[in-house]
Amino acid sequence: MNKYFSFLILVIAFFTLQSQHLMAQNLEGKVIGKNGKFLSGATVALLNFSDSSLVKGNITDENGQFIFENVILGKYLLQCSVVGYEKYFSNVIDLTQGFSGDKFQIQLQELTKGIKEIKVLSKKPMIEVKADKTVFNVEQSINAAGTNALDLLRKSPGVRVDKDENIEMRGKNNVQIYIDGKPSYLDNKDLSAMLKNMQSSDIESIELISNPSAKYDAEGNAGIINIRLKKNKKFGTNGSASIGVAQGKYFKQNASLTLNNRNKKWNVFGTYSVNNGKNYNYQNFDRIQNNNRYNMNSDNYNDDLTNALKIGADYYANSKSVFGVMANVMNTDGEFVSRSKTYLGAENGPFTQALVAANNIRGHRVNANMNANYKYEDTLGRTLNIDLDYGVFNSTARSFQPNTYWDVDETSIQSKSIFKNYTPTQIHIYSGKMDYEQNLWKGKLGIGLKSALVKTDNDFKFYDVVNELDTLNLNRSNHFVYTENVNAAYLNYARSIKRFSFQLGLRAEHTSSEGALSSAFPLSDDTVRRNYINLFPSGGFTYEINAKHTLGISFSRRIDRPNYQDLNPFENKLDELTYEKGNAFLRPQYSTSFDLTHTFMQYVTTTLNYTRITDMFQQTTDTTEFSRTYVMQKNFASMDMIGLNISFPVPVQKWWMIYANVNAGYNHLQANFEGRILSNRYWTYTLYADNNITLPNDYSLNITGWFTGPAYWGGTFLLKPMGSLDLGVQKVLMQKRLTLKLSLSDLFKSQAWYARSNFGWLRINANGNNESRQLRLNASYRFGKSSVERSRERSRGAESENNRIKGK
Repeated sequence: MNKYFSFLILVIAFFTLQSQHLMAQNLEGKVIGKNGKFLSGATVALLNFSDSSLVKGNITDENGQFIFENVILGKYLLQCSVVGYEKYFSNVIDLTQGFSGDKFQIQLQELTKGIKEIKVLSKKPMIEVKADKTVFNVEQSINAAGTNALDLLRKSPGVRVDKDENIEMRGKNNVQIYIDGKPSYLDNKDLSAMLKNMQSSDIESIELISNPSAKYDAEGNAGIINIRLKKNKKFGTNGSASIGVAQGKYFKQNASLTLNNRNKKWNVFGTYSVNNGKNYNYQNFDRIQNNNRYNMNSDNYNDDLTNALKIGADYYANSKSVFGVMANVMNTDGEFVSRSKTYLGAENGPFTQALVAANNIRGHRVNANMNANYKYEDTLGRTLNIDLDYGVFNSTARSFQPNTYWDVDETSIQSKSIFKNYTPTQIHIYSGKMDYEQNLWKGKLGIGLKSALVKTDNDFKFYDVVNELDTLNLNRSNHFVYTENVNAAYLNYARSIKRFSFQLGLRAEHTSSEGALSSAFPLSDDTVRRNYINLFPSGGFTYEINAKHTLGISFSRRIDRPNYQDLNPFENKLDELTYEKGNAFLRPQYSTSFDLTHTFMQYVTTTLNYTRITDMFQQTTDTTEFSRTYVMQKNFASMDMIGLNISFPVPVQKWWMIYANVNAGYNHLQANFEGRILSNRYWTYTLYADNNITLPNDYSLNITGWFTGPAYWGGTFLLKPMGSLDLGVQKVLMQKRLTLKLSLSDLFKSQAWYARSNFGWLRINANGNNESRQLRLNASYRFGKSSVERSRERSRGAESENNRIKGK
């Protein structure tokens, strides 16, 4: 199926490009100003004659020339503007097969107003490459009107939004989303819901920061996407409500309500959402270990009910100072159920036994975060941000695990064992930070401080169930407490000099941690203490060669710390033959990244990237006790990654726009599994295309496809290529306040994964999938004033610490 799916994408792309070429013309000309002078840097726009919508944009070169290539046959207008001249509109341009191809000569007229009577503003290009980031100016977008923030991210250079609305940048999925320079502090699901409720008319620009400056936490190696909102002083109330249902293997439902009210002094906001449904996935593992074969098939179910509430208020004391508070609470009750069957036998012989196992886990999770914020900003370029945060994560889980060995025909029981465990977890996070900026030496100086204290308390009680009596097993029970304190300071400076600009920064972080394990029998890793200081330099340089070409170079050093639960060394039995274990000696991994970016005509963005990761940790699978396997996070590898990313829009027709992204890379993984050396060199690639088709009567059609090449997981598992094709239709009603969406995901069921591993004494063939094909129906309604200022998102200093909580 993957081969057919890949072939279908290539066929569609071929005929699309061929039809575009055969039914297109080039349109070119010059822009002339006072005294016949050719004007460089003038903005020329090609507009649809029917509705004046933007088709393509361009900027004249040093000789005043512009060209629009492969323009689809139709009727158009030319619009031209430049500083100091009146805006120009052409007569109707009717392109036909017999178009002569003569060059257009645009004569601009000087502004007649006195210089004291006017304020001239230069128009921003759609794509700007700066020293430390790439900026997508939404107002200059080819097709931004009427979309939402999530749709805009799909159109941003190097960004991909997959079928589950997870956001990737340059093939890396650990992207941090910021709003107005502040972390969004939401998980993937809530984040996508927020972005879909954020209209493009409220967004000024989207900043793509692949190598973040020293101002940002050093945590995470995939980069930052910062969404900057327009400033809005209008008062009033607005809100939105949505409801959705989905049918995969099981039925699911969700709903949300958002309200916002603003007056001269106060801005009060709140969001409530609920999500309920059963989710399914399957996993199959065929394992060869010590000349024996273990063939396991499992079906897994999650049935959760989640309620989430976010409330907050901002007080505008004066034109310079704002005080704010906010609270975010998420409560989840649910059950995880796993049913598995494993057939056992000699590698080359028949199966002789069957292990039937189950795991029923009833759980409850509460994740709450509180923030207090002060922001000062004056007209001299000075800004001060202060944030105080407290977060708490409480989780309880009770597991029931029966394991029964049968003969191969499952007619007689050979042995049976039943286990239970109880695992309460508490995580407390305290954080404070301060950021200050001011103008200095014709540039911008930034300094900042941050301190975060984290304490995790994990209790693990393991019970053997004999004759229906629960007996605490002291050999497998323990209590683990982990404390971590991170203190950071940074210095950053940025400046522009004509066509050249730069940004340089340095961040220092001091980490002190202690993990203490209490159990009936002492272990070698009962207490692990660490104390270390890291320096994280970052910088960027950009040069505008001319109006068509811009070059940028950036670099940064980053850190990824382990999740708190992965540091707990207790063993958690999955079934009789498989268990998982934490690693108290797990160290942070470090990455150093360099980017070379080129932007052509504000149209095609190309980025060449090199990243080296050292002390890399991943979940690994290994053997123990002859027949058992276990999974554990380990520092075992280094990786070198070279990648090329190309992002561009393809205007097929005025009603059909394709946003395409190609990401390819070469990776070299070098690992040492306790003396067993591994070296993997491989190519990987990802193709993505998002088709937006405008239909009559406020209907629209969306066709999205992606395909990814082979890649390694866990050091030894080679994943086969996979892809997906999604279809969706949308209808807008009631003066564009009501939106109805119907979609079908993974049309060809091509998203299933297949993997194999052959390393040391362990060989595994595996496959699995979730409910990738789902039929979804969603209705959303916006009410109140559409121009009301949205709630002010602010930084929560504990963002990076919260991201290290698993299962929140």
